Amino acid sequence: MFYGEECQYKSSCHPQNTKSVNPVDGLCTCYLNWTSTDCYADFNECSVGACDATNSHCENTFGSYQCRC
Repeated sequence: MFYGEECQYKSSCHPQNTKSVNPVDGLCTCYLNWTSTDCYADFNECSVGACDATNSHCENTFGSYQCRC
């Protein structure tokens, strides 16, 4: 993943978690469930109430989550 007028700069974006790289400034656009400037940090879905807290327990996994009874 390169950027710049002549593609001379290598981006710091994590390739598997990056949707696109801005060709001018190299900013990463992350896929869903990934965050940070380089798309390497896993977004914790459990922190935003992904599961029904009454009947289940949320378990954050790498790139996703699971609701457990």
